[in-house]
Amino acid sequence: EGYTSNSWFAREMEKVFVPSWTLMGREDEISSPGEYLASDTEWGGPVAACRGTDGNIYAFANVVGL
Repeated sequence: EGYTSNSWFAREMEKVFVPSWTLMGREDEISSPGEYLASDTEWGGPVAACRGTDGNIYAFANVVGL
């Protein structure tokens, strides 16, 4: 099977992407309250991270059934 096969993709998702952290961006990209970063990946689904009015960063992953 080649690198573009469905079974290769499934194995790569299972072994590499799903159990790993996903980089969304740098902390300084959301330096002010209300600024946010959003990402939607094949393996992680939609994720949003924002800077709160208290200065902390909060993230939400919109996933079902994990």
